Amino acid sequence: MHLLATTNNEMMVCEEKQFWNTVSVINIGCRLNQAEGDKLLSVFRLPAPNNPLSVLGILPSKTNSPSSSQKKELRIINTCAVTKQAVQTSLKHIRRAIKKNNCQVIVTGCWASIAQKELLKIPGVDGVITQKEKISLIETWEKFLGSISLNHIEAHSCGYSNSDRIKSFFRCPRTRPIVKIQDGCANECSFCLVRLIRGTPRSRPLESIFNEINCLIDLGYKEIVLTGLNLTAYGQDWQKEISTNHLNLDANIHVYKKNNHDRTSSVKLPLIQLLRSLPDYNCRYRLGSVEPEIFISADNGSLLNDFLDLWSEKRLCRHLHIPLQSGDNNILKLMNRKYTVEDYCRLIDKIYERVPGINIGTDIIVGFPYENETAFNKTVKIIETLPLGYLHVFPYSVRPQTPASKFTDNVPFKVKKERVQILCEISQKKSASFRNRFINRKLEFLIEAKPCSAGANQHRNEKAELIYNCLSITDSESQGSITLTATSDNYIKLKLPKTNQYQPGNLYYIKIEG
Repeated sequence: MHLLATTNNEMMVCEEKQFWNTVSVINIGCRLNQAEGDKLLSVFRLPAPNNPLSVLGILPSKTNSPSSSQKKELRIINTCAVTKQAVQTSLKHIRRAIKKNNCQVIVTGCWASIAQKELLKIPGVDGVITQKEKISLIETWEKFLGSISLNHIEAHSCGYSNSDRIKSFFRCPRTRPIVKIQDGCANECSFCLVRLIRGTPRSRPLESIFNEINCLIDLGYKEIVLTGLNLTAYGQDWQKEISTNHLNLDANIHVYKKNNHDRTSSVKLPLIQLLRSLPDYNCRYRLGSVEPEIFISADNGSLLNDFLDLWSEKRLCRHLHIPLQSGDNNILKLMNRKYTVEDYCRLIDKIYERVPGINIGTDIIVGFPYENETAFNKTVKIIETLPLGYLHVFPYSVRPQTPASKFTDNVPFKVKKERVQILCEISQKKSASFRNRFINRKLEFLIEAKPCSAGANQHRNEKAELIYNCLSITDSESQGSITLTATSDNYIKLKLPKTNQYQPGNLYYIKIEG
């Protein structure tokens, strides 16, 4: 392995402290990348000898003492390669980090996997961790996590004297922690580079997932986001039925189980079994992006019903993000998407009917090769018709090594930009229409803290998306600036005045007033 090709032995961790005054992770891109970035932050703040960097032998001996001339900040740029814009954003943050004084710069993520040599040639980049190597580090971290119970831990084993400092290893830098449950995808969409980087579907062991979730619940988190590159592929790489017998969890781990379910759906979609077994302790769960194909198959009507039955327990947030990508069947075929527009519309209508108040969002790619004016207008018409709450709109950009990169009929950039603007305006209207339905009603909101706080370990997200579903609420007694945000279970964003009434990280029922 050539992890972290550093110079001057600058990377050191000892048992009692870090040799960086600040450790920062800059995440670019999707929730999956964000989840991995959170884990990297935990990895780099673990003390030796438990730090996976030490375990893998990529750190100098802890007996070496850092000199005053060594860099005092470690900044990890967790890159994205899904679009050209994502690559440009990644490069911008790399250059910004290099300009800082006494800053050690490490680059990782999807772009690092396809541009490793190029990145290592940039003056000021101290090391590159490929996506595969990043996952290796994280899995080592998860094994470390799995060997520890917060209720049964020997404090001295980590060189610390109290459990609060041990719990800090598991503390997430965001109010709504993201738990990765799987990686990889087998869908072979013609435009997608990420699946080529991340590979075939791989599911995280149930024990590891529940151990992390229970740690987060013990630490007081009230919402957990479950994410993966293709959530519905969870468990299908195991080629066997998942049942609660496979959990092998001891009596100290709280697992919610519901009996008398049809086990057939668990065989076809192990994700259902996982969601049925989630710990049920004053914590709600939100799903990341869900691919529609598996629910559209003609023989999977009962599968969809079993999936939607999960919302009757009120533990899952009424929010789904289901990519459409295009409203034209010919474009969908060129994208190698395994459904038609009509299939997708029936699916959305069914979900909307079964889960009242649900907020459904979607992804749209505009300017895909051969998308003429007629094809784009079909997309506009479908989007205007569907009961969607918001859109994520992306102009198509050619990605290397993908089948779509060989298509020749490219849409001019100016036309792409115009089409993005049209759909963004529609998204604003649909978002306003959705949230206005809940004016004068009480919804359960999670008060969110700022993603970064003062201290030695910092975290930041860089997301290339616009969030339109945001309401404001005023408080005549506060007379202060609005500094808090809150998120409802159905993904309505609320701005709040900072008062003692609302504490970040807690759930409150708040009436939305027009």
